[in-house]
Amino acid sequence: MRIEKQTISEQVVATIRKQIFLQAYEQGDALVEAELSKQLGVSRGPIREAFAKLESENLVTKRSNGRTIVNGFTEEDIRKLYDSRILLETHALSQANKNEVVEIVPRLRQCIYDMEVTTNEVEADVRFHMLIMKLSGNKTLLQLWKSLEGIFATLVDITSVVSAPNHERVVERHRVIVDAIHEYDLACAKQLLNEHLLEAMDYCTEGIEQIKETYNNGKS
Repeated sequence: MRIEKQTISEQVVATIRKQIFLQAYEQGDALVEAELSKQLGVSRGPIREAFAKLESENLVTKRSNGRTIVNGFTEEDIRKLYDSRILLETHALSQANKNEVVEIVPRLRQCIYDMEVTTNEVEADVRFHMLIMKLSGNKTLLQLWKSLEGIFATLVDITSVVSAPNHERVVERHRVIVDAIHEYDLACAKQLLNEHLLEAMDYCTEGIEQIKETYNNGKS
């Protein structure tokens, strides 16, 4: 069993990132260190570290006057992000070599097992797709994917709200991809992966709307 521990700043990043995706902050809103420090119950240091990470993800912009402004994240942005992710992961699959397949397939199956029996499905899902990238043996591709890993994790977290009733279907989507990789049928694996990520994209956009609606109903 793997135990993942997030630093305080990583938890702060995940929290603010999710709020941006759910449009709790609108484009142009200012993030205020003092307010967030009080809301989240942490010192300003982790808040500043989180702002730097969010800026590297182009979710916020730090102005010359020191203010940190939300760039916003729309449904179109989500679809473009998934398009980019599909390109990265399917290309990694096309570059997979048999030595990497032999080593990584058992680890992919472990991820699927973790999705089924652990409470940390999001971590297992993200780890699964990171291992897909490792199949290529291309460190540059992997680094590109890892630069977006936090964003992917937050989107998977949001997606899980809608996909939960179809949990078995989601797990099976991952299983058939691994079966195709195991058989070294890379064309089939790429097609299955493409279909899976397109479905995940739809779940994600639906999840955002569902959470926003629940939140707004709670306010009224």
